Amino acid sequence: MIDTSPPPFRSAKRWGLLFLACLLLIACLAGLKYQQIQKAIAFAESFPERSAAVTAVTAETSSWTQIYRTIGEVRATRYVALRNEVEGRITAIGFVGGSRVDAGQAPCQGTGGARGGSLEANDKSGRSGSRHDR
Repeated sequence: MIDTSPPPFRSAKRWGLLFLACLLLIACLAGLKYQQIQKAIAFAESFPERSAAVTAVTAETSSWTQIYRTIGEVRATRYVALRNEVEGRITAIGFVGGSRVDAGQAPCQGTGGARGGSLEANDKSGRSGSRHDR
């Protein structure tokens, strides 16, 4: 049998050359990266440093009144819901919104229907043109 393998010295020489080639490639890449970083640092140093604007004010004492301004809705705990149980139209309302309506006061005037032209508020009978919710 004939041995065709290369001598051990030539094999080590090839591996050494490959190792040196890889080392040279890594050194070239590192050098290029170092130059890029140096250029970036020089570019950043070319800009002026940031400065903050400061304003000086002298503090003085003064009286202060605490005021709260709000927007809201107020709901009444008692109200009257009017509805038309008689045919016809309501022609006049006998009170102003938000005012007090006394018992027996006609809350509205209407036309037509079997009862005539007046609808009366009546707390006890429940047959009137108004309903009191409490």
